[in-house]
Amino acid sequence: MAFGWGSPALLWWLALAATPVIIHLLSKRRHREMEWAAMRFLLEAMRKNSRRLRIEQLVLMAVRALILALVVVALAQLLLNDPGGLLRPRQPAHKIIVIDASTSMGLVSRDESLFERARQAARAIAGQGRPGDVFNLVRLSNVPPSVIVPDLAYEPAKVVDEIEQMSLPHGTADVPGCLEKVADLLKLAPDVPQKEVYLISDFQRTSWSAGPEGDAVRTRSLLKQIDAAGKIVLVDVGQFETANVAVTSLESLEAFVTPARPAPLRATIRNFGTERVTGRHIELLVDDKLVEQRAVDLAAGAEAVENYLVPFSYGGERRVQVRLQKDSLPLDDQRWLVVPVKDKIRVLCVNGGHARTARGKATDYLELALAPEAVRARRAPGGADRSRIEPTVISEGELQGFDLGGYDCVFFCNVRRFTDREAQVIETYLQGGGGVVWSLGDQVSAESYDEILFRQGTGSLPARLGDRQGEIEQRETAFEFDPGDFSHPIVAAFQGNPDAGLERAQTYAYIRATLPAGNASRVALAFDSGDPAVVERSFGRGRSILVTTSVDE
Repeated sequence: MAFGWGSPALLWWLALAATPVIIHLLSKRRHREMEWAAMRFLLEAMRKNSRRLRIEQLVLMAVRALILALVVVALAQLLLNDPGGLLRPRQPAHKIIVIDASTSMGLVSRDESLFERARQAARAIAGQGRPGDVFNLVRLSNVPPSVIVPDLAYEPAKVVDEIEQMSLPHGTADVPGCLEKVADLLKLAPDVPQKEVYLISDFQRTSWSAGPEGDAVRTRSLLKQIDAAGKIVLVDVGQFETANVAVTSLESLEAFVTPARPAPLRATIRNFGTERVTGRHIELLVDDKLVEQRAVDLAAGAEAVENYLVPFSYGGERRVQVRLQKDSLPLDDQRWLVVPVKDKIRVLCVNGGHARTARGKATDYLELALAPEAVRARRAPGGADRSRIEPTVISEGELQGFDLGGYDCVFFCNVRRFTDREAQVIETYLQGGGGVVWSLGDQVSAESYDEILFRQGTGSLPARLGDRQGEIEQRETAFEFDPGDFSHPIVAAFQGNPDAGLERAQTYAYIRATLPAGNASRVALAFDSGDPAVVERSFGRGRSILVTTSVDE
């Protein structure tokens, strides 16, 4: 802070401040000492009061001198230069209030959620606004909208009203996305140079530190950018070492569920607290009706998997819920799952050529395996068809323009080749959640499959095709299946069941398949030669399975 004088010449008048001092000195009279009997008593009294009187006189003299000095300084017009703004009125501020609305903010402590505490802090910040302040309000969540007050708000009361209406969605915190929006909002009021960003959160590690490395780098970069533009204020409303048990997942282990048999479901429970939990009740409900109740014990930080076999007596979209006994964070105490239960599973079988047996089609054995009762009923009219799988057989010539959307799964059996248009239709079907099985045979063109379907690993075929192995005519060499450790779900049912015949089945010809490095495909079943027999991979929401041999004789 620097200062100057408007009339420096008047400072010479400061000499007037010496006037009281001069008067004080002149008032001291010289005296002559005379011995007098009564003076002894008077001197004793004066000695007691002389020190107090001397101090009073000096103080009175200093006050008189200071008054004169202040009058002169006032007349000289003291000019102050205050670059720090300490003596000026506070400038208007652009305040951006960010409220964390992730699931963890639903934690309840002392009958109050962290989200409610965050709202109280936000209300206080907005309520302390002064004339000229402008506001924006942002919700830290991956559930839109994230910017609650996108335009500059000049009235704090309106911001408080928006805070009152905010609710806690069921979502996670998109920290980088939120900070990008904050950085954009900082540009809205260029005429208000003072910027303040209030981050109100419990600052959970899963939200602010975890995630892909790219997100972490982006978060740090955005925080530096915001800090350079203004001031960041962190308001921590979190709790430490709070007990919390959560249902972290609920899934169906089968893609197709029918009323014919119970559906396997799996729930995962985790203890996020620092102490062991015993006897925590967990309930399974179907369409809001209690089906089963259990108790679970969990060590600190441990995870438990609960498996269920749930019977569905009829088809439709069935609602399944797994819920825990309520704790301090009720939002994660339950999970929901919609299970589509189908009375019939519709399967399309595309016949690519004639089989080498009297059955006549490459799909005959497949159709019989999928719906034996339906085949028998068709051959012997009047028979009952209780099959839950409904196969439809078409020729490869009928595939052009055929709608795959009405089928749950499509088998392509010994189809020679596909057009670019057909490959695109199949990929769209897979992206939407359909299932495709490619069964190879003697008519398959491996080169065409690689060019149209595999496409260097970007297409729907799970593996690259190579040379044909074995000879179906001579049958001199037989290949047997090697399920390995039975870890893949496709072959897991055969583990410990040698009489099922999987390891005794013989194959006389197949097309060699190779999986490029870094490919997401998995070998579910191999031949004893080491070559893949069944390869699967996810494609969009669907699944593509390659069987390197035929499903006929």
